Amino acid sequence: MIYDEPLLRYLLKDAEPGIEILPRTIERQDYAFGLKPGFAQREELNRALLAQIRGTEWQETLNRYLGQR
Repeated sequence: MIYDEPLLRYLLKDAEPGIEILPRTIERQDYAFGLKPGFAQREELNRALLAQIRGTEWQETLNRYLGQR
């Protein structure tokens, strides 16, 4: 089965043993926010997002919802 990895991880997090996600990416797809050109807070938003995803709380959230990676 081929599907979006984060959704598969969420669905299989509490599944019975024996089903696994193979460590292969066919095509990476990133997520994004659409902002108006010249959005004044773009730099502030980027810095806040980077600070969030670099923190331990973000990794804990990923583990809680998607399981170990």
